Amino acid sequence: MTGGDGLLNMYFLENNFKSYGSLFREYFSPDFFWPYRNVFAYSDHLLIPGMIYSVLRLALGNAHAFSLLLLIVLVFNYLSLRWSLCRLSSSSNPFLLTVVTCSCVFSPVAINDGLSHIQLLPLFFVGPLILSVASFFAGEAGEWSKAVVLALIFLTLQLFIGIYVYVFTAYVLVLALMVELVLAVFSGNFLGRTHVSPLACWVKNSWPRFLVASLNHLKKTRNLVLLLMGLLVAAGCFHIPYLRTISDFGDRGHLDPSQMPKPLSLINGVDTMMVPSPIDWHFFWGERPVVDGWEQSLFPGYLFIALFIASIGVAVWSISLSRSSSSFEMFFGSDGSRKVFFKWFLLAILCWLGVVQVANLPTLYSFVVHLIPGAKALRVPSRVLPVVIYFTAPFLVLSLSRIRFAFNSGLRNLVGGVSVIAALCFSERSGFGGFDYSSWYKALSSISVELRNKKCSHFFVSALYDSVGRPLHVVERHLLGMHAQQFSGVKTVNGYSGFIVQDGYPYEFEGDDGVKALGWALFQSKSDNVRNKTGEDVYVPCDVRVTSLANPLAFDVRIVSPRMLRYPKAVYRKNGIILMRGNKNELFVGFDSPERFPVFWPVAAGRDGGPELVDIDGYRPSNVYKRGSKLYIVDTPMPGRGKVGSFCRVVDLDQRRLSSVMWSGYRNSPDPSVVCGD
Repeated sequence: MTGGDGLLNMYFLENNFKSYGSLFREYFSPDFFWPYRNVFAYSDHLLIPGMIYSVLRLALGNAHAFSLLLLIVLVFNYLSLRWSLCRLSSSSNPFLLTVVTCSCVFSPVAINDGLSHIQLLPLFFVGPLILSVASFFAGEAGEWSKAVVLALIFLTLQLFIGIYVYVFTAYVLVLALMVELVLAVFSGNFLGRTHVSPLACWVKNSWPRFLVASLNHLKKTRNLVLLLMGLLVAAGCFHIPYLRTISDFGDRGHLDPSQMPKPLSLINGVDTMMVPSPIDWHFFWGERPVVDGWEQSLFPGYLFIALFIASIGVAVWSISLSRSSSSFEMFFGSDGSRKVFFKWFLLAILCWLGVVQVANLPTLYSFVVHLIPGAKALRVPSRVLPVVIYFTAPFLVLSLSRIRFAFNSGLRNLVGGVSVIAALCFSERSGFGGFDYSSWYKALSSISVELRNKKCSHFFVSALYDSVGRPLHVVERHLLGMHAQQFSGVKTVNGYSGFIVQDGYPYEFEGDDGVKALGWALFQSKSDNVRNKTGEDVYVPCDVRVTSLANPLAFDVRIVSPRMLRYPKAVYRKNGIILMRGNKNELFVGFDSPERFPVFWPVAAGRDGGPELVDIDGYRPSNVYKRGSKLYIVDTPMPGRGKVGSFCRVVDLDQRRLSSVMWSGYRNSPDPSVVCGD
């Protein structure tokens, strides 16, 4: 198995498995990134892969279940694509179908991305989607309406796998719709009705008939429509936390041209391939990538490239053989099979040209994703390539099947077998992503036992070193903390996901900064008390340091005294506003939220820039409210201090400083209308 994101996805899958026992009560709030909630919505949920994993998990350990899940998903991908290609072109040679399927399913970019990021691997719904697009391209009204409903059903199911495969599949489906509509408009042939006319005539004559015919046929697919509506409602309810996450964090930069695939990316492979790509990311540059941007090792494989070039050659050759017909008749003539072939040809070309970015210019993908809900959540748009490869497979089969293979059955089997073996060998060599899970698991188990023995309420892994004393990457440190939380049941401040919490989260904190990280957690928490695994209301923060990951006993779990943690303490809370006291009585203000913990910031005292204090000469806050950009704090006398009257402090929220102070005279009242003259 792989480390890094592989361990992250194993954590998410295990969360799916354990959530079934709790009936999903804490599904979106596992105890990492403590004290934040709904943190599971910061990354892909892997719901459908999680179901398969959970079945395997009943009989296997988490690592073996995860590895077997990868194999099962690859088998499902192969069977789905092979079945759809066979249905699409039943007259094609079986060995051709096998070769094309293997070149797509076991493409190096698909394997490399999928094994590292399992949210990209399950593409077994692409097969039914290919058949839906094929029915859509066929041109019959009844089949068209049914195909659209089926396509939307399988697209919605993609959403239950993850946001990446859903958005990328939706991108291809939008392009398929564009191909069909553009060709229909300019040919006047739509759904079997020929009206060779310009756009206005088509809209006038064809569109009303199409709409009526589609509505009539939708009545015959009532059960499918009801299923689609049920899936959409379920998907909408399930993804409410994800909508909140997108609202909180905003755009992920999915339109950044630098993150799209480049022409050079298509020959740039990883250095773990058995047969090297033309270039790899270390080529002539040492540790510097050849292509700028995230995950630009997108080499699709020698076999796929050869098949794609040959298919384009066949398409061009087919056009040249029909010189007697005009190009208009070539693409829009009465030969249905020929039209479908060229529609797949145009779709394949559009898919590839739409995602490859040249000279820092915007791509077609950048415009299309505006139409897709949820596309803003994507971090790495270059991951679209495996989906594009799968949807290129129909064009490869339809194109190459036009060639008459003069091979006998024995030679065909030999060629097919060699091609399959080549596709597998060209993907990755053995040991890809090799990770010493055994040593990691032993250290993880020892740490988890110690956390329980010391009755820690929460912890932070502040240091992690390898066997020779070198600090490991910050991601590995956070992942160790997350898995220790899952093993022990003790909350962790560590966390890693598609989104990283904001508000000064100690992502890079390490070493002695573990105390600062634990202080940050308490600073963000709503209560000084948390509940440990035994159910006791205690506060026992622990700092974990691992001096050698190879030695399961080379670690230290240290209980940190709360007095060592420098953090503001809540002194007053009302109307969603929180007032907190710092170590030197300085005033902090924050705003509560049901979904995310607040960010507190100090209030400056007027123009001098010094800190405003919570308690002022025998007075303390007794009321607080907000109006516009002003915050009003009402201070009343402390008992036994001999003070009279009330103060109203006005804080300018834009400048985060005290703007004015008013005294009510001798009226001791927390009522803002009395004190602040409101």
